[in-house]
Amino acid sequence: MDNLIKIKDVSNMCKDIEMRIVNADYIGKQSNASRLMKVTEQLDETRFTTPVVIRAYKQHFNASRFIGKKFNSGKDAWDEKMKNDFTLLLKNHLKIDLKELAEDADALIGLMSMRSGDVEYWLGYFTPENTPVPDGFDYNDFPETHLGVGWIYGKEDEIYATERIVIPRLQEEGIEFLPDSQWWFERYSPIRNVTDKRGHAIIDICFIGVK
Repeated sequence: MDNLIKIKDVSNMCKDIEMRIVNADYIGKQSNASRLMKVTEQLDETRFTTPVVIRAYKQHFNASRFIGKKFNSGKDAWDEKMKNDFTLLLKNHLKIDLKELAEDADALIGLMSMRSGDVEYWLGYFTPENTPVPDGFDYNDFPETHLGVGWIYGKEDEIYATERIVIPRLQEEGIEFLPDSQWWFERYSPIRNVTDKRGHAIIDICFIGVK
């Protein structure tokens, strides 16, 4: 019974933090990013440990073209990015102000799928449908649908590959996965993916195809 009470306390605290985040006037305003961090700093680490889902919701997803590169693993992708920032080159080639497309559209994306039996990992950006693909890059097209989104808050070395804790939280919110859903991604939002005083940050884990 004590464990159930603790779990309920954690759930209630996360929902309280989520409401404060939703009501914070920061979206799209880099100067207000610190306000989001002040909210997350209210998480009481003496009561539970991170990573934790601090927000779960459904988001409309326009028909789009993902442009980037496919790698054998996330480590390979980030190793190449560190040696030669191909994502900056891609942005320059696209000549699109991604920030004007939609909320979070300027975020770098770590796109994944199990369609081939093994995990595919891509690094790049979502762009408008039919965007020309620059030389040296590949693409995947996606129809209009909805995303199941979870914001993961925690230390920088523990917030990645945390789908296992996002899925049940989305289901708790009544979000259902479509039968043909096979893609998901990490969204590294420039506004949220900054560290606070504790060395914690936020990434979005998003599942393509929910209702």
